Amino acid sequence: MQRILKTLERVYGTPVDIEYAINLDREGDFVVNLLQCRPLYVGGESEKVSTEDLSLKKVLFEVRDASMGTSKKKAVDVVVRVDPAMYNALPYARKPEVANAIGKINRFYADSGKNLLLLAPGRVGTSSPELGIPTRFSDISCFSVICEVSDKNAGFMPELSYGSHMFQDMVEAEMSYSAIWDDPKTLAYDPTLLENLPNLYPEICPDQDDFQDMITVTERSGLCYWLDSVKNHAICGYSE
Repeated sequence: MQRILKTLERVYGTPVDIEYAINLDREGDFVVNLLQCRPLYVGGESEKVSTEDLSLKKVLFEVRDASMGTSKKKAVDVVVRVDPAMYNALPYARKPEVANAIGKINRFYADSGKNLLLLAPGRVGTSSPELGIPTRFSDISCFSVICEVSDKNAGFMPELSYGSHMFQDMVEAEMSYSAIWDDPKTLAYDPTLLENLPNLYPEICPDQDDFQDMITVTERSGLCYWLDSVKNHAICGYSE
């Protein structure tokens, strides 16, 4: 497999992502059949970011070995959060409506110049609503940071696929990604920091106001996201 990948990288001039199948020939030897081959774009230039000596007043989340993207510091102006328990309790047929609401929020902020962070249960962009929110890339195209949040009680598990077309879109848009797990990879997660802020969701989606307890849209200055991709350490918190 290393020889195959190195050969393709040399021909394409860039690392590649492949999908393949392995069969046995008549002699019982392995035969590798390439099904797809895609150049793997790794995003823009990294910044020099150190997350070890940050002094934050409040931390929204901190994770290790659960992030992707280039090293960046990003101001976060807007946090969009979907409550996992409420989304899980929503009837299956209505779950795509949540993706539609996120798309409306995305379009509302499209020309604002503000950086958005999404906290969503399970898999973002899944085709199976019971596993997460079935957004299309056009529903999240203006977000700067995507966070998939696990919930053992509801069965939601993050799983951003390197082979998915949405992942390629996210990389090319230079979005940052973090997964918030119910395990030691998550050093801190405190969504209660968002509770006392005004929820702007009813103003943005007045025709879907029955989701205003499930979906919160909050704005506050001083929130930042740091990612050190070398140490795979991400922190989001308030510096003021």
